[in-house]
Amino acid sequence: MPQYQPLNDVLESLTSRLMSGEHVILSGHRRIGKTQLMQHLEANAPDAFLPT
Repeated sequence: MPQYQPLNDVLESLTSRLMSGEHVILSGHRRIGKTQLMQHLEANAPDAFLPT
């Protein structure tokens, strides 16, 4: 199985939108990396995403 390669432009856009308070919906066909994208974001989330 291929290794997940983070899409930096997608991660930057997603992070930027979440930081501005937007809601984001990920949709797409099976096995294109939606879950891996969110797991990568969770593991590498900016400190601003953490509750205070």
